[in-house]
Amino acid sequence: MQSRLDEAHRRKQETAKVVKQQLYDFKREHLRRLKEEALEGELVKRKVKEELERDRLKDLERRKKQEKVRHELLEGNAEMKRMAEAAKKEEEEAARKIAKYSEKRDLLEQEKKDRSEARFREKQQVREKMI
Repeated sequence: MQSRLDEAHRRKQETAKVVKQQLYDFKREHLRRLKEEALEGELVKRKVKEELERDRLKDLERRKKQEKVRHELLEGNAEMKRMAEAAKKEEEEAARKIAKYSEKRDLLEQEKKDRSEARFREKQQVREKMI
């Protein structure tokens, strides 16, 4: 009977030892999985953070390009306006010179006409005196 009790006790101890080992293995595997999942979570978190940073930098670069284009457009418009104003001034100056030249030419033609008329009158007077 004692040997049966010892055998039962030994089996219980072996069963307890096996259960204890299984529990230990289960806990160890569970902790390993938790650590692995935590590492994967950290990796995912880091990748998301990196992706967000890349998106932020792309957006910043896009905005810089838009600002540069807007600035260049404003400069181009200002340059076109300056050029248009310069062209208008040149046209006004050319028109003024043409008007001045035309006025001078008209004056010279009038003087020529007046001299011609004066000579004609002088000749007329000389003819009348001769008659």
